[in-house]
Amino acid sequence: MDWNPQIHGQLLRQARSRNGLTRQSLAEELHVTPLSIFNWETGKNKPQANSIKALIEKFGAEAFDPDRSIIEDEGPSALSTWLAAKRADKKWSRKELAQQAGVTEMTIWNIESGRTLNPQQSTIESLESALGEPIPEDIGVELSEQADLKVEGLGAFTNFDPHDEDNLPSVAGVYVLYDVSDRPIYVGRAQDIGKRIRDGHTGHWDKFWYRSPIVHSGAFVRVDDELLRSQIETVMIKFMKSTAVINKSGVERG
Repeated sequence: MDWNPQIHGQLLRQARSRNGLTRQSLAEELHVTPLSIFNWETGKNKPQANSIKALIEKFGAEAFDPDRSIIEDEGPSALSTWLAAKRADKKWSRKELAQQAGVTEMTIWNIESGRTLNPQQSTIESLESALGEPIPEDIGVELSEQADLKVEGLGAFTNFDPHDEDNLPSVAGVYVLYDVSDRPIYVGRAQDIGKRIRDGHTGHWDKFWYRSPIVHSGAFVRVDDELLRSQIETVMIKFMKSTAVINKSGVERG
């Protein structure tokens, strides 16, 4: 099995929880340390081949099949249910749909798991093109209602895949980066969010901490006014306190 740290780590955590096992008890069965289990589940490390074999023997191969396993993250939404059904109609794996749509496999995984509730419009359009049909009108209305913050000067709340370089948001706004546990760890602002992230001097793309599981997902709000962007960023960082581990005062923010 080709172990994907982001996806299979979540599946391992789910399988362990379903079977009522602690990390300590599972570690004892596999003759590894509890820290090893933690690192596998959070995507920090990959198990060795012998450990993967032991995990499959313990929980069954289906538990680690991303296309057959039960997703237990946030629960299904109308969009996630529709997407999973249309993918099944095509007899595509998540990886195959991602390739057809030109997005990452994690983008598909996050939508179907319910972690991503409001994808970027470009992502929706890519999925519609790959599947050959538009999302139903009622789902489109639901997405708009979920994304609308109903605050003057702010755009919609939108999720994005921070590791999908070709589909980073190219709008002005404030963005938040989350770790694999959905904890917000960084708040930023920019005239062009995608350009800011990719910037070779003040950006994040090549930074060690930008890799998963430290940075796992992202969300942004479009804010065209520069002063308002600065104010929102400052307030959000203060609310995040110690979880904003990457933010540093005085750093230029583009």
